[in-house]
Amino acid sequence: MKAIILLISLVFSLASFSQTAKDYIDAGKSKLIIGAYYGAIADFNKAIKLNPEVAIYFHYRGLCKIQMQNYQGAIADFTESIELDPKISISYFERGRAKSLLKDYDGGIRDFNKAIEIEPENNIDAYELRGMLKGMLHDYDGCIQDYSKAIEINPTNPELFQARGSAKMEFGDLQGALLDLNKTISLDPKNKNAYFNKGHIKSELKDFRGAIFDFSKVLELNPSDANSYYRRGCCKTSLSNYKEAIQDLNSCIKIRPNHAEAYFMRGITKLQLGEKNSGCLDLSRAGELGISEAYAEIRKFCN
Repeated sequence: MKAIILLISLVFSLASFSQTAKDYIDAGKSKLIIGAYYGAIADFNKAIKLNPEVAIYFHYRGLCKIQMQNYQGAIADFTESIELDPKISISYFERGRAKSLLKDYDGGIRDFNKAIEIEPENNIDAYELRGMLKGMLHDYDGCIQDYSKAIEINPTNPELFQARGSAKMEFGDLQGALLDLNKTISLDPKNKNAYFNKGHIKSELKDFRGAIFDFSKVLELNPSDANSYYRRGCCKTSLSNYKEAIQDLNSCIKIRPNHAEAYFMRGITKLQLGEKNSGCLDLSRAGELGISEAYAEIRKFCN
């Protein structure tokens, strides 16, 4: 009889032990959600002490450490999670994210590879981040392939089209980039960066009127965007619309008084209008701000 009572007591003790660890995990997860990371870690520590063989407990603690920018600590926790459960895709993903934040791009790609190997169809974030890292390593072809896979999974995310468009710009596929940026705008009509990048591409393609349209859209959405005034002013100078170009460059300089390129372009544009003194002063200011090319123009036009 005593043996039976002892056995029953042991069973209830084990049940209580398991429930206690779960209670700590639930409390820790609630704190993680609201950003109380120190308290969450304290709860996860207690759960791990009670049951150190559960991979997800280490994973949760690693998530806190990422948020606290303790990336090495996070990597250690995700590694422990992976050692306990080699098929835990999310820990490979988060470890890859922590490595990328430490600029270990190759290590991040290896972890994203593993996350995708385990869950090839449901890992859109891994494809997206792996694509981003490949782009940072100048593997634009691989980058584009990863963003394309992410788009297959979620074809309504404008950020994916924008990212792929940026990669195509770097790869030299300007027409392909324009298609992706157009798709971005169709999904997100107020996307200022997409309009700006379209304007940049069109100016590279010498479609200055098209570029002016796109930079004007940026300025409709954000009237204080100095770079869009500068780019639009450059396009107007290229079209010999000098007076309007100077107005845009004036606006740029008003917003950013040390915009060296704007002073340089305004100086060149004023010289085209015969405003020698004012133009030369702008070129001199551009030189002071670091545009060495301005001094060659001064020697040519201002002496």
